[in-house]
Amino acid sequence: MMERQFVTGLDARLHHRDVNIVLQCAYESKTPVPAAALAAQAFNALMARPGTRWDPAAILQVIEDMNDRTG
Repeated sequence: MMERQFVTGLDARLHHRDVNIVLQCAYESKTPVPAAALAAQAFNALMARPGTRWDPAAILQVIEDMNDRTG
């Protein structure tokens, strides 16, 4: 994150998929998971960005955009 290298590494799509699985399980068990819902929104925003496969650390860019900040 500090070096702002967001293109290589793990694939954020895996985290995006996993957080959606958590939300589905929570829905089915009627369990509130507000932090997972927030994470899902951030990963949705990351997945909507154009470009290559993002590393999960690129979530920093989403948070910066939400706070109208640049690195």
